[in-house]
Amino acid sequence: MMFLIMEHPNGLRTDDWELVEKCRTSADHEAFSELWRRYEPRIRAGCRRVLRDDAAAEDITQDTFLRALVHLERYRSNNFAGWLWRIAYHLCLNYLRSAGVRAPRAPLEEADAAIPVNGGRREDDIVEALLDLIETLPERQRIVLKMFYLEECSYAEIVRATGFSQKELKSAIQNGRRMLRLKWEKMQHGRT
Repeated sequence: MMFLIMEHPNGLRTDDWELVEKCRTSADHEAFSELWRRYEPRIRAGCRRVLRDDAAAEDITQDTFLRALVHLERYRSNNFAGWLWRIAYHLCLNYLRSAGVRAPRAPLEEADAAIPVNGGRREDDIVEALLDLIETLPERQRIVLKMFYLEECSYAEIVRATGFSQKELKSAIQNGRRMLRLKWEKMQHGRT
C-alpha cells in the first residue's frame, strides 16, 4: 500500500507528526509502537557503533524509547529520529562514563550514517561542536556542565555525586557557561 508523506508546518513528516500527537493526546500505544518499529533498528545501529557492544546497545535502545515516551511532551524538534538519537547518544555517553570507558572522540559522525536526518543536520552539527567544546573545559566545569545539562541532574544530585559545596557548584556552572560561550565565539570567528 502506498501513501503520500507530506510535511507538516512544523517540519515533521505528517505520519510521524500524527503518531507523536496521538501519543501525546490519547496515550495511543499503537502509535508509539509504530514509532518504535520505524526507528528502533536505526537507533540500535547507532548505539552499537558508539558502544561496540550488542547487549549494551540493545539496553540503551530500549532505555531511549522509554525515556522518549516519558518525555514526549518535551519534544519540540522538527526531526523525531534526530531527537531520539540525541537521547540515545547521551545515554551511550552515560553508559560509557559509568563503565569507566572514555567515549570515542567523534561517535556522532560514525553513528549518523545509521540515523535519518530530515533537515536537522545543522542542529546536529551545533550539538556536536558544543559537546567537543565542553570536553576542552577544565575538569570541574566539564563535570558539572555535563551533569547539569546533559544528564539533567539537580544541584542536590551533583553536590552528592561530586562532593562540591553549593557555592562551588554554582561557581563552576557559571564559569563553565562563560568559558563555553567564549570558546564558542572564538570558534565562530575561526580562532579555535
